[in-house]
Amino acid sequence: MKSTTEKFLNLVVPVTFTLSTGITIMSNKFDSLLTVSFIMWSILLLSIYVMIMHKRGQRLKRVH
Repeated sequence: MKSTTEKFLNLVVPVTFTLSTGITIMSNKFDSLLTVSFIMWSILLLSIYVMIMHKRGQRLKRVH
């Protein structure tokens, strides 16, 4: 059974990754999109970090 957090992250990460990649490519033409792409990459990295910490938390629970 996957937790709701994992389901949420499995949906968010690919979508965020696709959008941030697209925006990064487009930002070569538009400077304003560079800020947006920076925000998108920050969200992506944060969600990956949360996912890793969540999995570590599950492992710690299993040990104890």
